[in-house]
Amino acid sequence: KLMQNATFDYSRVRRWTMAKKMAHGDVFGMDLVLVPIHCNGNHWTLAVINFVDKRFEYHDSLRGSGRHVIKNLRDWLRKESADKRKGAASSSKEGGGESSKDGG
Repeated sequence: KLMQNATFDYSRVRRWTMAKKMAHGDVFGMDLVLVPIHCNGNHWTLAVINFVDKRFEYHDSLRGSGRHVIKNLRDWLRKESADKRKGAASSSKEGGGESSKDGG
């Protein structure tokens, strides 16, 4: 739902992380955020926002780069911070780097 017609659209997922739904109050209190992604109706990949190691990860058994996924998650995290925290994403736990891994 984050992507609509190949365009990032935060409004479609804004309600996913409402405080009453989150055990830690907001997504920034978590160690990991796991994002399963269904690609082209026939393949699954996994993106991870790793707050502990301050990085984004993309796992794909077909070895796709996931750059667009990581870019969209980074954009989502910025919008999430601005919306839920009423300011720019500046948490010491905010993901920073990125890595891509293949399944084996």
